[in-house]
Amino acid sequence: MLEEAIPVLRLRELLQVPKGGNPGYVVVVRRNQRKVGLMVDSLLGQEDIIIKSLPGFLGRIKGLAGATILGGGEVVLILDVPNLV
Repeated sequence: MLEEAIPVLRLRELLQVPKGGNPGYVVVVRRNQRKVGLMVDSLLGQEDIIIKSLPGFLGRIKGLAGATILGGGEVVLILDVPNLV
């Protein structure tokens, strides 16, 4: 097993969200050949989704790629990981 050190970024700080619970997980993402860990509060699961672009001023918010509607009807925002890292 190959071990490597990667930088870890706090998602709360990147998105300028007030402090809440303690981050509990690090999600490793890759852009091109660069790996980065994103520290998050919780993991809710994994789904295949269709991303819808955000209209108007919402479409210009740095760090957001779009939104989707989950099976239960909840609207969730999709992070633009390449632009975050």
